[in-house]
Amino acid sequence: MAHKADKYLAISTLIQGRIRDTYGIDAEVMFAPVAMSQTFNPEPVPGVGEDDGYYLVVSRLLPYKNVDAIVRAFADAPERRLVVVGRGPDAERLAAIKTPNVTMLSDLTDGQMAFLYKNCRALLAASYEDFGLTPIEAGVWGRPTVALRFGGFLDTIDEGGTGMYFDEPTPRAIAGALDRFEAAAFDPDKILSLIHI
Repeated sequence: MAHKADKYLAISTLIQGRIRDTYGIDAEVMFAPVAMSQTFNPEPVPGVGEDDGYYLVVSRLLPYKNVDAIVRAFADAPERRLVVVGRGPDAERLAAIKTPNVTMLSDLTDGQMAFLYKNCRALLAASYEDFGLTPIEAGVWGRPTVALRFGGFLDTIDEGGTGMYFDEPTPRAIAGALDRFEAAAFDPDKILSLIHI
């Protein structure tokens, strides 16, 4: 059956490789569409200010997303602020381990999401993703991403241009990446020019 289609599309180079390895078929990579746009009117989010200097996580709260590792990376850095947006089975567990510098939110409007992306220092992502959509959404607002060096993130983050990587989803690796990030500089205009939208 797999050899009867006229054309094969993959969402990322990771999936392109899996299709090649499994079926011996060369699929074309076509990234997913991005709904985030600067046409969205940013709406304030209660408890989060424009100048709070926070990091942002946007994720389903599932174990493989490794949001717990990000939350734990902030436990020993009270000067850093983290905003986590999402719903899922891990919500209670994350709420139990978070420190006061971590805010958890869910059920936000598109305008509120635009506000968070526009005003964050950077997006953080520690999951094993087939495609990394949230770095593109952050990039729409000229914001960099600090992410796990894996899978779809390798397609959607230009290291040194639109963000940087860490090599394992552990609190220590994430905290080290944040130290490097805070010593670096990212140009919002360059990020806009490099993202794939």
